[in-house]
Amino acid sequence: MLTLEPATPFGKSPPKDMADDDLMADLYALCQRLCGEHGFAQYEISNFARGGFQCRHNLKYWRDEEYLGVGAAAHSFYGGKRFAVPRDIRAFISAETQPVEVTDDSPGDYDEQVMMRMRLAEGIPEELYKPLEKALRLLPEEYYTLKNGRLALTAEGFPVYNYIVSLLLAHREET
Repeated sequence: MLTLEPATPFGKSPPKDMADDDLMADLYALCQRLCGEHGFAQYEISNFARGGFQCRHNLKYWRDEEYLGVGAAAHSFYGGKRFAVPRDIRAFISAETQPVEVTDDSPGDYDEQVMMRMRLAEGIPEELYKPLEKALRLLPEEYYTLKNGRLALTAEGFPVYNYIVSLLLAHREET
């Protein structure tokens, strides 16, 4: 569920009373159930909303759509390129810095698209899941659904998203 990255402050000194993975999974399932009972649909691995009230800002990230970030440390994706503004607020305010193109990842990269779009309840379209079809046989069927030309995770699949996406990408067919 929650991954504590070793190089982060939280990873270096995690809370002593942090819930274990089993309790976290139970709480996640409870959240899914209670949200559903109160009219909130799960549209993303960690987001629920009533119809028409999904966070359009975050959906742009998950769908690999363009967005503009403004301010120090802001990131943008525009014209097929990613940009980042340096973090130094003083340099930003004095206009001494310009956005820098980020080249460490490539927009539209297959793995990135699968990782981002599988976070969504709508899943991925057929052109993205075709190379993954044989790998799907390695997963329990209750973790995913194939419908309307899309591969999507189920409520049971979302909690093990990292496992599923890692397995699918490791066993995909090259196109």
